[in-house]
Amino acid sequence: MAARLTTVEAKALVEALPSTSASTQEVPLPITTTGQSLWETLPGLGRTQKSASVTYSQPPDSHRGAHSSQIETFHDPIPEAADFVAVSNNTHGKNGPVDVGVTEAWDPGFDDFMKNAYHYHPKNIDHNSGNPIGISVCQLSAHGGSRVTASGAYLASMPSNLNIRTNCSVSRLIFEDKKVLGVETNDGRLRARKEVILSAGAIDSAKLLLLCGIGPAQDLNALHIPVVQDLQGVGKNLQDRLFLELVTVQDPESHHRTSYIDSPSALEQARKEWTKNKSGPLSDYYLPQMIAYLKSDQISSSKEFQDLDDQTRQLLRADTKPFYEIVSQTPSPTVKAPEKYLSTAVAFSGNYGTGSVKLSSSDVKDPPIIDPSFLSHPFDKRVAIESVRETLAFLNQPLMTKGSIRLAAGPEGESDDEILAYVREAAISMWHACGTVKMGKSDDPGACVDKDFKVLGVENVRVVDMSVVPFLPSAHLQAVAYLIGETAAEKIVNEHQGTSDS
Repeated sequence: MAARLTTVEAKALVEALPSTSASTQEVPLPITTTGQSLWETLPGLGRTQKSASVTYSQPPDSHRGAHSSQIETFHDPIPEAADFVAVSNNTHGKNGPVDVGVTEAWDPGFDDFMKNAYHYHPKNIDHNSGNPIGISVCQLSAHGGSRVTASGAYLASMPSNLNIRTNCSVSRLIFEDKKVLGVETNDGRLRARKEVILSAGAIDSAKLLLLCGIGPAQDLNALHIPVVQDLQGVGKNLQDRLFLELVTVQDPESHHRTSYIDSPSALEQARKEWTKNKSGPLSDYYLPQMIAYLKSDQISSSKEFQDLDDQTRQLLRADTKPFYEIVSQTPSPTVKAPEKYLSTAVAFSGNYGTGSVKLSSSDVKDPPIIDPSFLSHPFDKRVAIESVRETLAFLNQPLMTKGSIRLAAGPEGESDDEILAYVREAAISMWHACGTVKMGKSDDPGACVDKDFKVLGVENVRVVDMSVVPFLPSAHLQAVAYLIGETAAEKIVNEHQGTSDS
């Protein structure tokens, strides 16, 4: 998911943070969204990290950057995890701004759960080693009972020349011909000494560029928006991934994470405990304990896989490229106390039917039209069906059914149609939207920014967020977002170092 990245190195530059309306207008989708926006976000710095999982996973080696290990401070695992986690200083950092580690609360019976799981999938002692394939203890951007956000990590020591304006939304870029001079906000105009950096995420960065006349000329003309630069890729190539839950009711002795969810008094006590010393049930709420990145012979031998182009098939055959992900030992709203449960989330590898972000009008206050195009591609459907089928088979293995009483949330049967029906009913966005302001080479008709994050065809504006990523990485996106921020900051500092006002 796209995080707002404020980097202290980018001195004396205006960072425009378009916090345009967070609401969205959605076209009809084959997914039940329970009436909520798929990409609804909270206001504030590091906003997406306040509402989402804290799973910290990096892409495989082939998709990593030079800054990967410099971003984190990896904390030694608790003693209970010693048989399951072993990390190398070559792939993990010790002095970075982002606290990373494994859960500090070891659920009863989790040892047996992991050891039993190893009978069916390979053991992986570090899913961030460069090869994520296998069953691992999940690494998290959380420490000391609190989640880590971009603002908490990077703004703990605020530089004197950084001025953050809250409740200030950007509505326009200010142009002189094709040169950006600054931004127009609901609180006046801000002039840029050097350049403007947009960091609003895959939805709002695309929306703002379109409102400013940067995008497909035919779409802008239809809304009577003057065309500044005809960039056909802006708002296109939207990619995201889906996930859903499979939930089993468990024997009361097998799990303990529901006890305070439906009890007001217990929840109040948990809040007091956390407020006092960052301990208690809320200190590890929604911290997954097991993560697995898995390949699938059923998917790779399917007709839908064979129908993909040669380049895509070659990419998916890589030893470190998973088809799907499962995360277990997380809380779920599906089963209510006093019953206990085991929730297993299943996430699908990608969205090969790319979607779009378009304007609904020329008014900045109006929400964009977002079409994620979920399950529109035959291969996406096959991945979803086989991922759910294989996860159910895994959970039904003799060693994995210990303590299991019944399936509380899952498909009604094992046929393709029954599984796909459950996917359509239960799956939601994983908040991994990216790709709508795609980085690419000059001969790529869909490219919007160059390798230095500069918007093509105009001057003095860059986009630095998940919207520039041309394809959906095989990872949770916060580590990728940090990497983008660090990489862009280095380029910006190197370019402006030694100039006036730097």
